[in-house]
Amino acid sequence: MSLIKGIHHVALRPTYAQFEKAKTFYLDLLGLKVVRQWGDEKYPCMMISTGDNSCIEVLPVPEENDVPLEGKFAHLALATDDTDGCAARVREAGYEITI
Repeated sequence: MSLIKGIHHVALRPTYAQFEKAKTFYLDLLGLKVVRQWGDEKYPCMMISTGDNSCIEVLPVPEENDVPLEGKFAHLALATDDTDGCAARVREAGYEITI
């Protein structure tokens, strides 16, 4: 029996300036929900439910270090029953899909 049951969460480290864009993308465009928030105005953090038992954790780089840290996350794959519909919605919002 495997000890691993699935993905609990994936942590993203955007710059502080990118935090609001990430929030808009995941909450407004994709319709996901915040399940936990912490931090303050200078360092806001959030945990976003992906609809199953996994989450996206968004931890911006502190403003004074406004450069992504080493080992930054390369991509995020989300499950969907309507790949074409999801891709169309993302493109209509002006985002580029490369793969």
